[in-house]
Amino acid sequence: MEISGRELCGMLRSESSVAETLGLAVLMAMDLKAMERMELGANPGETALFSEEELKDKSLLPFWLRQALEEEEIKRGEGGGLPFDYVWSTYYQQLAQLAEDTGCGFLGHWLSWDVGLRDALAAYRARNLGVDPEGAKSGMGLGLSEEEFKPVIEALVSIKEHDHSRWQDMDRLVASHRLDYAKRLAPSYSFDLDELVCYAVSFVVLRECMYLGRTH
Repeated sequence: MEISGRELCGMLRSESSVAETLGLAVLMAMDLKAMERMELGANPGETALFSEEELKDKSLLPFWLRQALEEEEIKRGEGGGLPFDYVWSTYYQQLAQLAEDTGCGFLGHWLSWDVGLRDALAAYRARNLGVDPEGAKSGMGLGLSEEEFKPVIEALVSIKEHDHSRWQDMDRLVASHRLDYAKRLAPSYSFDLDELVCYAVSFVVLRECMYLGRTH
C-alpha cells in the first residue's frame, strides 16, 4: 500500500515528540524540492507536504527556512551562487544540528554519507564541464571524502559512455545506492527511532523521481 507524504506526517505525529520532529524535518526536503521547482518556473509536483498556496505564502514554514529563503533572495540579487544553493545548505546544517541535539545516530551518519555523495556527484559534473570540482562542492564540511564514492561515479560513467540518453538509469543507480546505505544503517524490524527516520529518508528518496521504482 502506498501512502502520501501527508499521511506519513499523520503517522509521525502519533509517535513520540522526538520521532515527529526528526521525521518531519527529513520529509521537509520534499517541500524544498517543490519550492525549488517553483522558483525555476516548473510545476511543484505532488510530493510536497504543504500545498502550493502554503508554499507561496511561507507563513507556515519554520522560522529558519523563512530566514534562509530571504537570505537566498539577497544572495541571488547580488549574483552569488546557484538558485536555492543557500537554502539547501542551510537545510542540511539544520538536520545535522538536529541529529546532534537528539542523539540520532542514524541521521548523523546518513547526512555525512549523503552530503559526501552529493559533493562527489557535483565534482564529477564540474569536471565534465571543465569547471573547478572543489568549487562545485557544498563546502558544508559534513560529507565523507570523494574517494568513498568512486564506485558510484565509475558506474555512472559506464552508463553515460554506453548511452548519454539514459539519465533515468543514472538517477535510479544513485537512488539505489542511497536506499541501500540507509537500510544498512538502520536494519529493518528493530522498531526503534533510527528505523523510523530511515523510513522517512527512504520515502524522500523514492518520491524525488516517481519513475525510480520502474524498470522501463
